[in-house]
Amino acid sequence: MAGRRVKGGGSFYVDSRGRHVFAIVVTRPDGRRQRISRSAKTLREVQVKAKELRRTLDAGVMPTHDTVGEWIAYWRKHVAGPKLKPSTLAGYDSKLERYIMPRLGEKRLSRLTSDDVRELHEWMADKGLAPATIRQTHAILSAALKVAEDEGKIVRNPCRSRAAQPPTVTPHPHPILSAADAARVLAAVKGVPQLRARVAVAILTGLRQGEALALKWGDVHEGDARPTLRVRQSMARKRGGGLVVGTPKSRRSAREVPLDGLVTDALTKWREVSGGVGYVFASPAGAGILRDPRRDSLDWSMALEMAGVDHVPLHGARGTLATILMARGVPDRVIADMLGHDVMVDQKHYQHSDDEQRREGAKAAGEAIKAATHKGLEK
Repeated sequence: MAGRRVKGGGSFYVDSRGRHVFAIVVTRPDGRRQRISRSAKTLREVQVKAKELRRTLDAGVMPTHDTVGEWIAYWRKHVAGPKLKPSTLAGYDSKLERYIMPRLGEKRLSRLTSDDVRELHEWMADKGLAPATIRQTHAILSAALKVAEDEGKIVRNPCRSRAAQPPTVTPHPHPILSAADAARVLAAVKGVPQLRARVAVAILTGLRQGEALALKWGDVHEGDARPTLRVRQSMARKRGGGLVVGTPKSRRSAREVPLDGLVTDALTKWREVSGGVGYVFASPAGAGILRDPRRDSLDWSMALEMAGVDHVPLHGARGTLATILMARGVPDRVIADMLGHDVMVDQKHYQHSDDEQRREGAKAAGEAIKAATHKGLEK
């Protein structure tokens, strides 16, 4: 049957099988011409499909047969891959492979809905996964779909729908050391130069583990009139194994940290023993070789055992410093700058602290540890 052209472009006709067809020729973003068609058993059905197709085209979206899995693979390689750090990318890949691809990978990208996203959340919850894991997975999927939306692959990112929001996360504070326990740990490792220096850096500077293990002696100036260490790189584990040094976690993570006398004394003694070359906390295999973070965490646990203190994860040393400083009345913005945080204590914006304020903060932390030490001796 001869085709019937309609207003707005395109035409209807009946094919050799008796099915009603709507066809339209469009110009792709790359300049090529493409014929797109929709078919159905009745004219009424194909008219509905034609209306939906025109609405999609008017929104600037080119119909695609790509699956969610195919788009995710493209986004992972060409968009996320070149921008993300290896450690961050490894976290993305884990959630893509475990959750997103098995549940959504075979679905047509253009037909993905908020119901599909919500069902992903429910499936993950049924598996006993934590709300934080579900939120992280949702954020990765949303980031990939935002690019698809920006590039005209889909009309709207279904992750943005109110009906598809992930569960809220109830914060669980990390366990920390009290000032008295921190003093006991530092006292217990006094005769082990490397361990003492590592514990002092963890408790009194608040460096992240990756920042501490990437620290080089050239970044440590403990003998200066105004002792400081500089955080300019961080260590991470590569996907597939191995360690790599890269930039710090965020822009504010690159910072100068003032040192209290307890830290400078520990670092000076360790410099004398180690020779002061390469990484400050290097692998036993050599001063220029990164220390394995698992070995580093075991050393931290050993220090706590030597002091007879209940176990606290190494990351808890950062919370220990923050808590000590808050108890001493150090302003939130100063604590945030010392720890290399973007925000602190639920504040969305704060001014930068200056060097003198951060030195006062370092001094306050040292005084708290010394006070706890004296109180312990008096007992």
